[in-house]
Amino acid sequence: MDVYRRTPDYAGSRPSPFRRLGQLFMALILMGGFAAGLFLLLFRGYVAEGPDGLQLHPPLLKTGTQATEVSGTVSGITVTDVQSAPDQSPAPNPLQAVYLPLDSITDGSYEKVLAQNHCNAAIFDMKDAQGRLGFVSDHPLAIASGASAADPELNDAIRTMNQEDDLYTIARITCFRDDTLTAQRPDLALLRASGSPWRDKDGAPWLAPASGDVQSYLLDLCREAAALGFDEVLLTQCYYPTEGNLDEFSGTQYDSDAPETVLEDFYSEVRTLLQDQGVRLSILWMDTPVNEEGRPLSGQTLQGAVLGADRVWVLEAEKGAAQVFDPQRTGGSNDMVFVMTNPGDTASSWAICPQDF
Repeated sequence: MDVYRRTPDYAGSRPSPFRRLGQLFMALILMGGFAAGLFLLLFRGYVAEGPDGLQLHPPLLKTGTQATEVSGTVSGITVTDVQSAPDQSPAPNPLQAVYLPLDSITDGSYEKVLAQNHCNAAIFDMKDAQGRLGFVSDHPLAIASGASAADPELNDAIRTMNQEDDLYTIARITCFRDDTLTAQRPDLALLRASGSPWRDKDGAPWLAPASGDVQSYLLDLCREAAALGFDEVLLTQCYYPTEGNLDEFSGTQYDSDAPETVLEDFYSEVRTLLQDQGVRLSILWMDTPVNEEGRPLSGQTLQGAVLGADRVWVLEAEKGAAQVFDPQRTGGSNDMVFVMTNPGDTASSWAICPQDF
């Protein structure tokens, strides 16, 4: 008699749910190990032990651009993402620019003026010598002081202009001479020993170059100008004043040994900020009086201006300074722009500007 009894299907032919879970778990472990091994094989040259654990520094995928590192943490591993900064737009060489009023942006007349003067670049005041802005700013100080432009459509007009092909635009920022902000915030001005704002020979107040709030304000204005699409930012009056009763300065605000360091550090901050935006920095250099030690009273040294900017501008009346400039140049003649009241020759860089520029 055949006593063989077939084992029911549910008794042995199917794996139990627990066995399925175990197999799935083992498969996940094997896949994770394979992925980790492949990751280390591909990126073994870019993983290093850091203070916060393993850190990944991936290679640059694009050359010829500046890079910014942005860090984050994923599953216990700090990952550094390399982001390329925007490339600078090609600059005209030689640069031949003309200073234009803001109205020429809104009415479109800038194109006609550029053509009439055979210029390849346009300069616009984004902050003038009175402290008024040529655009609508989001900065609290600009809003509170009334420095910000009132026309809500102005920013869009500027952006539209700056999107045109073959148009190179320069935003002029008059730095420390400022009537508007000093009226609202006299504590940000260069002060007399009495505590009242100091004024130059023309009766104009100046912002304190060493003030952190002042520098932060100007840096933000440069950032906003870059965001509007300008190719270059030109800093003027970016030094300590030299015309007026300098003996009236408060001793806590003006140290004859400190101005050079203050300005050079500020130039460096502006240039770093603009480079990250793909925008060039220019500085108007002034040949100012010197102290007994031969140091400029303005704090603006030739070396500081040269090293702090992509190019330096010089007033036509101070062309003689170019003879001192040339041996210290690090680039070609296009690094220097002469500020003139009439067009110059076709081979050199110049800018047509008013006499009080």
